[in-house]
Amino acid sequence: MKKLIVSVTVLSIIFAGVPGPVIIAQPLPAISSSAFLTWKSFIRQELIPNEAKYFSTRIGVDPKSGMPLDHVRIRLENEMLSETGNYTAASKISLAIPYLLGVIQQKEDFQGVMISPKEAEDLLHKSLLTIKRFMKEYKHYGGFLPWIDIRPDGNIAPANNKVPSLDNGQLTWALAAVTGALEKSQNSNLRELAKLAEEINRDRNYAKFYDSEKGLLHGTVQVDESSGVWHGDKTYYLNDMCEGIMAILWGVLHGQIPQSAWENVQIQTRDYKTLNGEEATTFLGFRASFHEHWALAYLPFMETSLASLYKNYLYVQADYARRNGLPGFVSTAYDPRGVYRQMGIPAIAGQKVDRSDVAVVFATAMSMLIEPETGAAWLKNLYDFPNVVTRYGAVESVGNDGYADIFTADGKGLTLLAASGGVVEEVEQYLKTRNVPGENITMYDKFIQLVNSKYEQMMNARDNIPVAIPSLPVPMPSEKQMTVQIKELVQEESEFNVSEHLQPGHLHGRNVKSVGQNSLEDDVRPGQPIGFEYDIPFVEKEDLLKWAFRGTYIDEVVGIAGMNYVSVSVPAEGERMVFDLEFKSDDIFLAYVTIDTGAEGILSADGKWKTVTTKLSVVPDANYKPMNYIAVVVNDERFLRGKYTKKPPLRGTVIVKDILLSMDNPQPKRDRFHGQEIPPVPGDYEVVQYWRPSHGNLYMSRDPDRRVIRFKGGYGWVGGYVPYVDVLPYKHVRIKVRNTSGNYNNGFFLELKHNKIHLLGKKIWIQLKGFHDWHTVRIRIPQNVEQVFNYLAISDPQNDFELSSIVFEYE
Repeated sequence: MKKLIVSVTVLSIIFAGVPGPVIIAQPLPAISSSAFLTWKSFIRQELIPNEAKYFSTRIGVDPKSGMPLDHVRIRLENEMLSETGNYTAASKISLAIPYLLGVIQQKEDFQGVMISPKEAEDLLHKSLLTIKRFMKEYKHYGGFLPWIDIRPDGNIAPANNKVPSLDNGQLTWALAAVTGALEKSQNSNLRELAKLAEEINRDRNYAKFYDSEKGLLHGTVQVDESSGVWHGDKTYYLNDMCEGIMAILWGVLHGQIPQSAWENVQIQTRDYKTLNGEEATTFLGFRASFHEHWALAYLPFMETSLASLYKNYLYVQADYARRNGLPGFVSTAYDPRGVYRQMGIPAIAGQKVDRSDVAVVFATAMSMLIEPETGAAWLKNLYDFPNVVTRYGAVESVGNDGYADIFTADGKGLTLLAASGGVVEEVEQYLKTRNVPGENITMYDKFIQLVNSKYEQMMNARDNIPVAIPSLPVPMPSEKQMTVQIKELVQEESEFNVSEHLQPGHLHGRNVKSVGQNSLEDDVRPGQPIGFEYDIPFVEKEDLLKWAFRGTYIDEVVGIAGMNYVSVSVPAEGERMVFDLEFKSDDIFLAYVTIDTGAEGILSADGKWKTVTTKLSVVPDANYKPMNYIAVVVNDERFLRGKYTKKPPLRGTVIVKDILLSMDNPQPKRDRFHGQEIPPVPGDYEVVQYWRPSHGNLYMSRDPDRRVIRFKGGYGWVGGYVPYVDVLPYKHVRIKVRNTSGNYNNGFFLELKHNKIHLLGKKIWIQLKGFHDWHTVRIRIPQNVEQVFNYLAISDPQNDFELSSIVFEYE
């Protein structure tokens, strides 16, 4: 297709009515009707129908709860959908809602999507009821959403007890858009949607996040599930002009928090030198990632004096992309290796970025929120780049080393939202029809005042040095753009010290808090121990296994396919602990080991630390998936020791340091791997060793020495995810089991699934022989399987048995 070229002239004018010398960019000159139709037809006929596929129940939406899935992986070589992120967050829901709202309103941009207005209405209704149900069942979360697990039965539950103010701020404004758009509708069903959205927002009081000493909102609070008490973390506050301003503005406009919470937010700028030697003044970003300006899709910032900084931000992104041969713009996202990286433009970033050589589709689309025609030109350029678009829409990003093998709710949602102009009009309607509590002023007028005052604050910080605006048009894509060369993942080192590369800033955890603190703090530092206190509640009738974990990204992505050992240092004295170390590519398990602090090891010179070495088993995916994440996990009693007893919550403290991956055993003379090991059946791909049971109530335990799993007979089930397996090349599934219940009849149901879909058509009954010898059972794999295998479940064993392996075999 012919690429769009849009010329832009930028002049300086004075914004009347705003204090101080405000300089903003002149609006784009009118373009011809033919050019308008060209880029509009691209958006409406090609881009939006492609990208909207994600928000269907066939791909990226859970049909039972209406919740958007965090992500879906794709095997690019055959365009087969694979692993699914069966969890979500307020930020993901905040993107699904505007899309459904646009379809309901029958906006012209959404005429070509696959769902009807009635289907969108039903799906939005279902998702709002799901949120209401969560609020009723988990009242101690105060109407706000933590990260959420989407269970196989469609129920949702907290995935952790950290509640982010930033993500909830995004969802709050999405709900306001529903209210603003539909509350005056002639259709009673649509008015009911507006009422539901209003009811959800009515229970959300951002005063819960407010720290009166700092005069700022906590970035997260931790909810004590037993007492309902909220503890704000002291290492993360909403203190910059990034996405967090959405939560702050809602709280101020609704009289929930003092206006000082907005005034205390820093507005920092940076002067960027363009390719042509001019300067452009724009925001100093956290990592100068386009997603930091999420608020542009919801709130009328382009009607304020800050418009000049946003226009310059687009100019900087375009200039940076052109000079580096990128076909699109940069944002934190999944990179061409398919791993999550903190990406941005170093010259205008306050924090170190992981990469800056990647073009991200949703970042490029977001430029349309600033200048639609210019953004559309860049977006079409990226969409036309070779192999970016699949039959499910565009991949998230492209770089000179490949394409991201993932679709995310963030990426698809932001692309759709930005390309269709956002929900600014709907939010304006909400703001213009409501007054600020206690003030005789509309929320809209107050918003404009608040944002314009930020410009004055910015000018004071700059000592009134004028904002620099380039005189030349916004750069268009370079004629010579990068080429893609997909290379094999190379493991260059025989050792990798994970601890030296721990990345701060990631408050990931469940049922944990920092040592000696009331919440999980941002205290992970490279080269330092990972420590946390855990408290796993015991719930007798809960159908979800309980566990505690703390995780963080590492600042490099590394291949670990050849690693065979893990060495860790733990305190030499104290209570014996058993926990897992998980090495992951985001949420894809590459390897895990169970660490027993009571095992033999080597004492440090001062006698305070003991180094334990354990064998490592790495999944086949590690041949092409790099590691970028580590988690420390304490499992509940059922999983840890196989003893399900009524007892107080499982509590303790974990401290681990010097996590070293290596090809060769660093302690060869102290290799203590022993026990009556039951080896896996030789075959092509053994999956039990990678199975992570996390759902169900069937009593089970692992025996790591013998490499078997014990199951106790009785009604119930246990299920969990495994690394995805394309089963089409295989002929059979071979299972190695033995009956341990005497001479009684025995058997169990086996389920091999892609999420909720049975790959074998139904549950398979596995009959066990009465004697105690190990034996194998084969099941033929149908040749018409269209999904990959990623979920294993076992249910209703007649009596006790042991499982050694499940192998996919060619012959």
